[in-house]
Amino acid sequence: MRDKNLTRSGSATEFKKIENQDLYVDGAVFSKRKQVGIGVIIRDSASMVIAALSRRLALPLGALKIEAKAMEVGVQFAMDVGVRDVMLEGDSMCICNALQGMGEASSSVQNYCFFP
Repeated sequence: MRDKNLTRSGSATEFKKIENQDLYVDGAVFSKRKQVGIGVIIRDSASMVIAALSRRLALPLGALKIEAKAMEVGVQFAMDVGVRDVMLEGDSMCICNALQGMGEASSSVQNYCFFP
């Protein structure tokens, strides 16, 4: 099934302007494997997936740090695929509040994500 919001132009995929896009990010820690993972999904107002990313990182990050890194990677991914106006969602209240300027991020995560 072809997504009506995507058009192919050479090797690049271009996205049409879509209102009310959501950017969902999540980080996961796999302690036994000593790995962390990041997942990103961008959805339109009808909850159709516009773009998705899943990445394993061989970094020694804890739960809060990987959530911060997931936010950073998610925002960069959205910019890379041409999505600019999104509602950013994650499951770390600490990170979300820091990004909104409603709290301070722990000094241990400030190097993993930009906080205003």
